[in-house]
Amino acid sequence: MLLAAIHLIIPLIPCYSTHVANMCMIAPKDPHTDIGVAEGSGTKTYCTAAARWDKANQGQLPADFFSDAKYVEYKGAKGGLIQQISGCINTSHLSRLNPNDEGGQFDSSAFCILPGNNVRGYYVQQFEPAQNRFCIRCCADNNDCPHTNDTKGCEVALPGSSCLVFVCWLEKGL
Repeated sequence: MLLAAIHLIIPLIPCYSTHVANMCMIAPKDPHTDIGVAEGSGTKTYCTAAARWDKANQGQLPADFFSDAKYVEYKGAKGGLIQQISGCINTSHLSRLNPNDEGGQFDSSAFCILPGNNVRGYYVQQFEPAQNRFCIRCCADNNDCPHTNDTKGCEVALPGSSCLVFVCWLEKGL
């Protein structure tokens, strides 16, 4: 699978929390846009209603955008906190995504906030609209959020995110 690579510097955004109902993600700001086209100023933060704190600058994710997700939390190689959510999305419920797009990655070389503990960290996020799939990881240590597999998809870029891959494909009817 060939995915577009995006490298963004987005300081101090909340990556997610321990539940998909309380999280923010980066998405294209314009309708029906490929992830690879949304680089730079072509993005906007979209949050669930519970996580949205800046209505003027953040979009709202539809309540039914996520159809299934798994949260994991563990320690990285040097003991830093890693939080990850991966799962299935209803691509057609967020007009910003092109449902035929194979996807791509947004990541930080700056900081994000690990919710609940105010630890600054880094993030890697992938959308795979054509597969109705997403994954996002927030790390206290940048080395635990690899940016080098940005064209390989969730299964490779963020190991541990493949638990719902088959489910997402079934929901799409593949």
